[in-house]
Amino acid sequence: MNQFRVFAFLSTVLLFIIGLPVIAADKSRLLFSFETEGELRAFKTQKVNVSQTTAGATEGRKALKLEVSANTEGSLLFSPARMPWDWQGYSALAIDVTNPSREPITIRISIADDNTADGSRHRAVSTATLGPQETASYAYPLGSLAPMERGMRGGPPVPGTQPPPFLSANRLDERHITEFRLLLEPAPFVQFLLLDNIRLLGPVSYDGIVDALGQYARADWPGKLKDSEEFAHRRAAEEAQIKEGPTLPERDEFGGWSAGPQLAGHGFFRSEKREGKWWLVTPNGHLFLSLGVNCVSMGEGPTLVEGREKMFTWLPNPADPLAKHYGHTREILYGPIKEGRTFDFITANLERKYGADYIQYMRNSALDRLRAWGFNTIANWSDPALYVMKRMAYTATLDVRGDLPRIASGQDYWGKMADPFDPRFRAAAEQCFRQQAAQSRDDPWCLGYFVDNEISWGSEATDRTHFGLVYGTLAGTKTLAA
Repeated sequence: MNQFRVFAFLSTVLLFIIGLPVIAADKSRLLFSFETEGELRAFKTQKVNVSQTTAGATEGRKALKLEVSANTEGSLLFSPARMPWDWQGYSALAIDVTNPSREPITIRISIADDNTADGSRHRAVSTATLGPQETASYAYPLGSLAPMERGMRGGPPVPGTQPPPFLSANRLDERHITEFRLLLEPAPFVQFLLLDNIRLLGPVSYDGIVDALGQYARADWPGKLKDSEEFAHRRAAEEAQIKEGPTLPERDEFGGWSAGPQLAGHGFFRSEKREGKWWLVTPNGHLFLSLGVNCVSMGEGPTLVEGREKMFTWLPNPADPLAKHYGHTREILYGPIKEGRTFDFITANLERKYGADYIQYMRNSALDRLRAWGFNTIANWSDPALYVMKRMAYTATLDVRGDLPRIASGQDYWGKMADPFDPRFRAAAEQCFRQQAAQSRDDPWCLGYFVDNEISWGSEATDRTHFGLVYGTLAGTKTLAA
């Protein structure tokens, strides 16, 4: 399993959180450091008391201390005196914060580029939780230099800063910033926060951040591949590890508890309530506790290279044998590029490691690896070729397709929600399920079906977005059935 997904995961995570970027530090710009009494008049407060302090100062000698009463949301509002701020050319808005208390607190950063901003338009929001006594420097990416403008969740890291854990995908016009806010979410105790060094960070270079193996190029870490020659050693070590993996005792061929109660075997997986508890039951009639892994597949890793060629230190030329791993996608959800050429570093590395027959080898070794790790289920979105090998129980995937009336929630990550009250929805569901289920309905290894995923109801950012689907329904046409 790890060769299907882990290499992509490490390449992505390490690309985003480790290493030193090329950043024009001299182009950073200090906005507020709270050194003078005059700076205390540069913002508006709402349900928060503020004062200067030397504690928590990271720039200069003083910081700002915030105090918010229990069960209250307090905020600071920073806005330009006259014309909107022009932050073009800067990569992020950064702040230094310290939680001096013994309880965790949650803060939000909200940036707007228009006076009509609401929860879903002209506003970007981030959320982070500071643990007791924790200090952090958060950097919110901006405009054309934001990672999402290159189709990335995160960009080259800036030393000493980190992106807030939760970032909205809304695009801001960094040339027309009308405000930014710092909010403390309500808590059942009096909250304190130390704030300092509000600044804009200089531009970051994305050139050459990915090496020939799909790894982050500007840092080193334990386990990073130095060159393709290391693949042979990795392969031998992994094969030995799999052979040493324990075989779980007292299991039937489907992974059920063969030494446990013997129930009726119906030839297929089913559920049964026994002694007040529901159990899955194998086709042989044994109790079954499903432990599975999603996305056991090699189809999850293509990287967009079109329009981003400078980000890569190497890409194969057309005559290179690895050029077969180029592809094309039209399924890009975010960023300015909606389709384009891709290169799959995962399958290219698998071929480097296992040779021309890497596909079948990986299917067999993935199942061997799952067994060695104690898993007994191939979970959703996995390679259907694994199902027909009849070595492990699996969950098949069903979804509703077709030209159906859809409702926008304003947070439509995978797309708008189909109107389930429309008669066409029921007809489409029946047709799709019959066609898709026909491939596994008579297969005893099929544990069940997984239907749809992450349907968009809205988000919890504001009341408006929380009831996004309701507002979308009310704003629909009269022909909408919902």
